[in-house]
Amino acid sequence: MREVTRRCAQALLVGLFAVLWGCGVAGGQEVASQNRLTMQVQVQYVHVMEQDLAFERTFSRFADFPATSDLFDVEQELVEEINEQLTQEVFNASLGNW
Repeated sequence: MREVTRRCAQALLVGLFAVLWGCGVAGGQEVASQNRLTMQVQVQYVHVMEQDLAFERTFSRFADFPATSDLFDVEQELVEEINEQLTQEVFNASLGNW
């Protein structure tokens, strides 16, 4: 199976993934009123047929949520939202011009 993939693949995406969480925007009394969940993926895109399309780039998206909310209560929804944005951005950058 691996040998067939090598012969047929015209493009390859390789990535590393990270999730970061931290304080976002400070309110009027210098206390964070928002927290921020950030997701990053470092992508190496190799195009076998058109090597000038290849790139290595870090894509990053975030979503803010109220500091009064627990991350575990909002995490699944935020991860889905950010993942959709990242997926679309990586697709557009790599395969969007086909």
